[in-house]
Amino acid sequence: MVHENNPFEPGLERRDRHAFSLLELLTVIAIISILMGILIAAAGKIKERSTISRVRSSLAALTNHTIEYEVATSKPVEHLDSMLFEWTASKTRNAPGATGKAVIVGSGQTTAEQNANLFVERFVWAAWQNATLRTALPSLGEDMFRDADGDGFLEVVDPWGNSFAYAMFVQHDDGNDTDDFLPQHSDPFFASAGPDGRWGTPKSTGEMSPAQWDSYIQTDQYKETLDNLYSYDLNQTAAVRGN
Repeated sequence: MVHENNPFEPGLERRDRHAFSLLELLTVIAIISILMGILIAAAGKIKERSTISRVRSSLAALTNHTIEYEVATSKPVEHLDSMLFEWTASKTRNAPGATGKAVIVGSGQTTAEQNANLFVERFVWAAWQNATLRTALPSLGEDMFRDADGDGFLEVVDPWGNSFAYAMFVQHDDGNDTDDFLPQHSDPFFASAGPDGRWGTPKSTGEMSPAQWDSYIQTDQYKETLDNLYSYDLNQTAAVRGN
């Protein structure tokens, strides 16, 4: 007599055998996909925060280098302004591999993109002429110096490949709108357009009525300013942004 639970008897199946259904497999796959998506998004946010932190540190370091420049040359950094320092004459190019001479033009450009490297080429060129600063600047990282516009002069670029801006002084109501894409500030500063590479037109609550401000912060123009990074944001974020 064969036992009725004998697993080796032909035609009989184990009653405790269980297989995953197609629905269960799809559910497991869906859960794994969701978890992977969450992890990837979190990793991206961490990387973005790390990059922004690096940019802020670089901006602060560049600002410190302007102080070093003034100490090393006994000249105020403002002398790099074309009105005080003769930039109409040809200056030897400082980009690796470049030959000959080129003229740095600091005026006559009309768009924010063209003016995004305000004076930054002048600063790098002038700083490179000083032995102390020529040694200090590379500490920012060699990948940060690039001849982005192909004119033979190095700019300082952010991790997104865009030139840092260097502004001497920004006043929105001075009749010169070529630098209005930058925030008003009475001292020289460096700035980055942020991850999107687009410069907005930063404004503060003091430049408009409360009703105008409420309307302004709903515009795309305002949203494009939110990722703009400035060296003095480290201490004046709320004051500059009006938040």
